[in-house]
Amino acid sequence: MRSCLSLLKKGDFAIMGIVLCSVLMSFAALNSRQDDKQLEIIVTINGEEVYRQPWSREQTYTIGLNLPKGAKAFLDVTPEGVQMQPLPFEVCPAQICSHMGRISKPGQVILCVPNKLIVEIARVGSLQLDIDGITE
Repeated sequence: MRSCLSLLKKGDFAIMGIVLCSVLMSFAALNSRQDDKQLEIIVTINGEEVYRQPWSREQTYTIGLNLPKGAKAFLDVTPEGVQMQPLPFEVCPAQICSHMGRISKPGQVILCVPNKLIVEIARVGSLQLDIDGITE
């Protein structure tokens, strides 16, 4: 029985080399696009965007948010990331949103389901798609 490598021809090696190079170039292109210096913080409550600002990693500040149940929520913004302060148990019984930890990369979110609150990190100018009729 012949070894597997002896069954391959020169053209097979050329094709494998081209595929490998294209995969490596794709990874390099994706990683070069991820410039975290141009990120923004987006906060949505009850489907309405209430806050959108570029995220300056040089400052530490707190964002105050008015929730539908009359309570206030606070987000701590630091150079390391964005984190939700604990909410009163009457407003958020499970406290999952404050236990989600700090978010700092594009696509990461903090969710508070009882208050319909979404905090996300996104790239400045990223495409925000609307929900279509099928998924609504």
